[in-house]
Amino acid sequence: SGTAENLKTRPQCALIFAEVDFLFYLKGRASLKATIADQAVFQFCLTTALEDSSGSDEGKTSLRSGIRFERDAKIDDQRLALRDRVEASLQGLS
Repeated sequence: SGTAENLKTRPQCALIFAEVDFLFYLKGRASLKATIADQAVFQFCLTTALEDSSGSDEGKTSLRSGIRFERDAKIDDQRLALRDRVEASLQGLS
């Protein structure tokens, strides 16, 4: 994927976890651990964790665009099968 290629050349990345009242920004480096089928598995090493919350003059935290969550039973089954393969492969790395 494009993300996997980008992380190989530029391993610095940020993860964002959003909740109703706050955000966590996790900054770190990602390193490729395994490739399974067409999926890449990375290990994330945290370097900085930041928390942010809405000010008194702001509303609740929300994502307005860029990420969509949709349920699809076929994709759920594929995701669960991939997770099982990833877990099995990672057990062999330790």
